[in-house]
Amino acid sequence: MNSGIISNNHYPMIHTLPLRIFHWLLVVSIIGSYATAELGDEWLYWHIHFGILIFSLIIFRLIWGMSGPAISRFSSALLTLERIQLYYKSGNPGAKRSPHGTAASILLLCLCLAQSITGLFAIDDEIDITAPFYILVSSATSEKLTALHITLSNGLLWMIVLHLSAISFYFFILHKNLITPMMIGQPESAFNSRSEKKHNNCILSLTTASVVALTLFYGIESGVLAHILQQIFN
Repeated sequence: MNSGIISNNHYPMIHTLPLRIFHWLLVVSIIGSYATAELGDEWLYWHIHFGILIFSLIIFRLIWGMSGPAISRFSSALLTLERIQLYYKSGNPGAKRSPHGTAASILLLCLCLAQSITGLFAIDDEIDITAPFYILVSSATSEKLTALHITLSNGLLWMIVLHLSAISFYFFILHKNLITPMMIGQPESAFNSRSEKKHNNCILSLTTASVVALTLFYGIESGVLAHILQQIFN
């Protein structure tokens, strides 16, 4: 039958593990990006590598969020008026995903995407380092995108501080542990079972998202994608 991969009462690990891996790779990448930016000079090459990784991870998340299992889909976290009212009328808001938490997560993803995209066109005149897509735009455009990249980095930093503050508030004031679910996912018993067909679709979605993200990462890192785009638009 399913060889124990799909239980009658639990989500298989493939439905939850990719989201956890994405989350912590993104955390490590953001920390690495900020650290290498502060170190400057020769470390800026690593800053670019981390930025490309962040962009590739966000693309993976977008594909996974549209085609992956229900727990990872953006549609399951839409901030509809009905869901917001249900959350605040439930009498136990700490037991469910909060609307403001969902909004913060979406905003973080958007900021990371915008930050990584602008960084792909950036330039550092002081040490003559250019990002992979610098050749696709004019110097003036690159300077504007570089300034926006710096501005967005400050906004992203404040969102991260707010995110960590919210986790602390839930832990110490509401006595709800959000750290463990972030690390290992929600308990499997909290989910419904899925058919083998949906399980196979999940594998296909994961494969597609991974291949696209890895191809983008290699294409940008190697300069191949920038060359192809330059040939198309020039």
